Amino acid sequence: MINKKLVINITVWCFIITESLFFISFINAYSKSFYQENYRINSFLISSSTVFNHINQKRVKAQLQPLKYNLELEKIAFNKIDLIERKQFVSHFIPLEKPKNFSVIAENIAYNYDNIYLLISGWLNSPKHHKAIYYLIFKKTGIAVKEITLNDKKTILVVQEFSD
Repeated sequence: MINKKLVINITVWCFIITESLFFISFINAYSKSFYQENYRINSFLISSSTVFNHINQKRVKAQLQPLKYNLELEKIAFNKIDLIERKQFVSHFIPLEKPKNFSVIAENIAYNYDNIYLLISGWLNSPKHHKAIYYLIFKKTGIAVKEITLNDKKTILVVQEFSD
């Protein structure tokens, strides 16, 4: 007798892996000036593609449209990481030049997480981060993941930008 739940779980994971591989090849093919690294901590991969896929899974489960990946928003996310590293403090209020192509923009920032599941659940358990993930008006996202030194400690910093 075939276990239907097992078959469904295997099918979902195959889809997730396929989508992750497609997304990584898309980034490698089209991202000319930005270098995305993958960080494996405790066997849980933290990368822009895993953040992107996990957030979209949550949105689809809530019957929302998945976000589209946007390289301009990715550039903004990397600029934010660079500013945080230079200033040595984490804040949503470090000023960046507002992009002209977007009327609404929001961001989620995470650091000191040792795996993707804790990172995503941390955002979902924070009311403002949760709102950004599920906000209906947001259609696009860009994500930067980079290991930086913050207050003399190595940490992985994740910045996700959202826009209309």
